[in-house]
Amino acid sequence: MLLIVVLAAEAVGLHLICPGQGLDTKVGVATAQTYSSNGTMAGASVYQRRALSFDDQLEIDISGGVGRVRLPRRLVTPIHGGKDGWYDVKDLVIGPDAIDAKVPINFTNSPRMHINRITGSVAVEGRDGSFSGTCQAYDPASVKHAF
Repeated sequence: MLLIVVLAAEAVGLHLICPGQGLDTKVGVATAQTYSSNGTMAGASVYQRRALSFDDQLEIDISGGVGRVRLPRRLVTPIHGGKDGWYDVKDLVIGPDAIDAKVPINFTNSPRMHINRITGSVAVEGRDGSFSGTCQAYDPASVKHAF
């Protein structure tokens, strides 16, 4: 019975909107140089990681065993792939209780995504930040718009 439910969800499609909160982890650099009167120079650079919180939403579409995700902009690095803000997921595993995948933003950054199908919670953990929220399913053909 559970396998039939999972297969039915894959065939029909699953569309989720997940509002939540995240942490944007970026590296800041400060550089200083000084010169002496005899022409010698000394310099130093300081690298610091900082985390800034934000509110945003995540969108997920899964159909036919293939998924794509629209990540919050704060999680996307300046050098990235994707198309129109959407990223195809890799290693998609759809189970009766959870959905797991990787979201390849670029060649060095593929955050992991975990969706708990029982509670609706979603978590994305990556090198440049994290996001957690609660997902609501919707049908794009019959969704009622706010305005």
